[in-house]
Amino acid sequence: MVTCCSEDTDYTFVLNRGTAPLPVAVPQDAVDLSREGIPDGFLTLPRYGVAVLATSQTGAVPFIGRAS
Repeated sequence: MVTCCSEDTDYTFVLNRGTAPLPVAVPQDAVDLSREGIPDGFLTLPRYGVAVLATSQTGAVPFIGRAS
C-alpha cells in the first residue's frame, strides 16, 4: 500500500500480491477509482488485484487494512 496526496485528496494504491482473493477494510468515505464505485467499508481484491482509493483529506492519513 502507498498513499499519495494532492491538495485536498489522498490517493491510496492497494495491491494484492497473492494468489487468493484479499478482503480489505477501507474508510467509509473512500471512492474506489479503479472500479468507479464506493466500496462501503470493504472490498475484495482478486488475486493480483489493484485498487485506487480516493479519500478527502481530513488531517489524518486514511487507515486501510486487511478485513477479517
